[in-house]
Amino acid sequence: MIAFDQLPALARKLRPEWENATPFSHVVIDNFLPKEQAERASQGFESTTDGWVFHNHYNERKYCHSKKAHMSPAILELFSDLESPQWVKFLEEISGIKV
Repeated sequence: MIAFDQLPALARKLRPEWENATPFSHVVIDNFLPKEQAERASQGFESTTDGWVFHNHYNERKYCHSKKAHMSPAILELFSDLESPQWVKFLEEISGIKV
């Protein structure tokens, strides 16, 4: 699980980076996932075989997956963290963009 208690301090540190980044606003958030969760998510991604859809368009070629019933528990845990109010608030504090 993401260390949500550490996000407010990290957001304060990253906000100036966001504001001063060029050529557009961005930040790089190293190690925001605990190593074990990142490894489980990677393994869960590799083990998800059903439900992929290929999009072939002039400006993109990609696979996507939106059927949570076919996803591994590790991927669902990651999605839960990234969809959480705490993570959204963290991104809002960095960017100043309210969702």
